[in-house]
Amino acid sequence: MHVLSYQKCLQEREFPVQEGIVVEAYWRDDRAGRGPAASVYAHDQEVLRLDCFGGDQAHFHVNLTQAAVRWYYPPCTVAENIERAAFDLATNLRFCLRHNRDPEIRALRPDAARMAAVSAEVRAHLLSLLAARGEADALETAAGYPLGPLPAEALAESP
Repeated sequence: MHVLSYQKCLQEREFPVQEGIVVEAYWRDDRAGRGPAASVYAHDQEVLRLDCFGGDQAHFHVNLTQAAVRWYYPPCTVAENIERAAFDLATNLRFCLRHNRDPEIRALRPDAARMAAVSAEVRAHLLSLLAARGEADALETAAGYPLGPLPAEALAESP
């Protein structure tokens, strides 16, 4: 596992994608936030982190060693943020890899079908972490954001 010294991560689980790419999903509880999260490592470099915190605190990071920026999600429940993170994992990882400064990482081409499968596994793990903590209220969804499998078009390979 690649946990940083300041991160307190519980119930970590690793999801191999292919040689050189692994996703780690865990419950995060540290000074930066509390809730489910997932990190993608390419050749041991964190290229994507999805922090699925509730309210207006959910955000993601791209190519963390190169830029210390956060991209925030719109306010919603933790479960809705997990859905968004699963979508981003399945569809936007290729973007992160292509825009990395490391040529070895830029050359990685994860298989779309494999990413869809890993995204579904990560989603299920993050939702189970949420449910295990008795945060059933966070599992409720707002109108228009039903929980369920990702739509097929979300899983299609991007150019």
